[in-house]
Amino acid sequence: SAPPSLTSAEPATIAAEPIMPLAWPPAEEGWGAATFLSNDDSMSLSSAQRVIFAIDQHLPLPPQHVRPHELLNYFSFDTDAVPPDHDFSVHGEIAPSRRKEGLHTLGLAVAGRPVGKEGRRNAALTLVVDRSGSMKEEGRMDFLKRGLLRMVRELKDGDIVHLVTFDHRVCNPLRNFVVGRDDLSVLTQAIHALEPAGRTNLHAGLNLGYQLADASYQGTHSNRVVVITDALANTGVTDPSTLAMVSDWYDARRIRLSGVGVGRDFDDALLDRLTEKGRGAYVFLGSEAEVDAVFGARFSSLVETVANDVHFRLHLPPALRIQQFHGEEASSSKQEVQAVHFFADTSQLFLADLEAWQGQLRPQDDIMLEIEYQHPETGQTLVEDHVLTLGNIGAEVLGQSRAGREEPDRNVRKAEVITAFIEAIERQAWRGAPTGWQARAGAWQDPDALEDCSRTREELHGLAEGSHDPEVTRVLSLWDGYCERFEGTSTGRPRRKTDGDRQDPWPGATR
Repeated sequence: SAPPSLTSAEPATIAAEPIMPLAWPPAEEGWGAATFLSNDDSMSLSSAQRVIFAIDQHLPLPPQHVRPHELLNYFSFDTDAVPPDHDFSVHGEIAPSRRKEGLHTLGLAVAGRPVGKEGRRNAALTLVVDRSGSMKEEGRMDFLKRGLLRMVRELKDGDIVHLVTFDHRVCNPLRNFVVGRDDLSVLTQAIHALEPAGRTNLHAGLNLGYQLADASYQGTHSNRVVVITDALANTGVTDPSTLAMVSDWYDARRIRLSGVGVGRDFDDALLDRLTEKGRGAYVFLGSEAEVDAVFGARFSSLVETVANDVHFRLHLPPALRIQQFHGEEASSSKQEVQAVHFFADTSQLFLADLEAWQGQLRPQDDIMLEIEYQHPETGQTLVEDHVLTLGNIGAEVLGQSRAGREEPDRNVRKAEVITAFIEAIERQAWRGAPTGWQARAGAWQDPDALEDCSRTREELHGLAEGSHDPEVTRVLSLWDGYCERFEGTSTGRPRRKTDGDRQDPWPGATR
């Protein structure tokens, strides 16, 4: 294992005497616990992409599509640079919660080592493409072709590409194509030739895809199957056997699966489970801008990892305990929290509401985020221990200000706006669509939902006051956009576009 490492932090400026609890709390009640945390075992973004798609189209939003941990990490947060001898950095903040009286909110923004196109390993890609008849609806095949043609520009010499297409039949129009050796026009012509027809045998397509990936397995490459589909499997073997097959291939060869969903009615649950078993990312294409981002600037995030089988473990001092973790899994047992693959050029915010013993923080106390993982190329098990002192990451909490920072708790305050938005979207999703709904502004009749829109708008604007972050502005705009569907809303008229609307659909924080 690598030696423990300390994240850089500005010197603490604590003028007051250290705050000492009168007595130590009992450890068996969770004080000072060490907890394994997972934000999202597949680091997927499809939930946020589907929510935004539903907002833009005035569509009902099924509750199962609202996955809070994915929505939170769709947005970006300030991170620290990764030191040259590290694979991760951890930027910490802690501040009194504005939404839960008496608690403090801890935000740990974890960034992986930057990779980019030239820095990533060569990829051995097997593209499993749905060409069934349902792909001609809503321009799904157009999105698919646009994405694959954009992907061609992100490939580099030495990448290997196989192409498998499926409807109720399975074809292999391209095999062992090597970028830099073979004529790129052969690949682009194969993409242009895709035409939708027939039924959907997803299992058969994946089965051949994994066989090709296994036959051309490269120990020095990132070996990945990428399935692009509406996942409306209606012939052949479907759900349980397909899931088992994906798990078996992963266990045998560690060939990972990334999923790309298209179409408003695609099987979200199936693709989510498949990529969970295949240990890969899952994204949804809801607009041309999303297509260009997934297969363009963010392509390395789809096919490459900077660390495999990652376990995050948060160690708290005896005077703190977790009241709520805003992620997917949390447990004192390592076996109960699934390891994740940390994708290239991405970051995650670990957000937790903490209770302090007797309501006070001790500036001299340390927290530690332990990151245990396997190196993606060598398989070596490594550990990084990132130690943060409360006096450094919570200066505002302790009555101080951090020199040179206008918003010392920017991540925590931004996260409060986003979590309030997520909770409101979830409430609305559980209400369901009213009888006779239509996909247009002002067509939904639901006075109670409209009242919730007004209350939430007031809360969001209160939490966002003073923020200069364009993504916070975007969240406010998204909420107004959702509420446009209700009859009687003041936002039922066409909205004036804001800066928050005119940005890349893969947000980036203003540094």
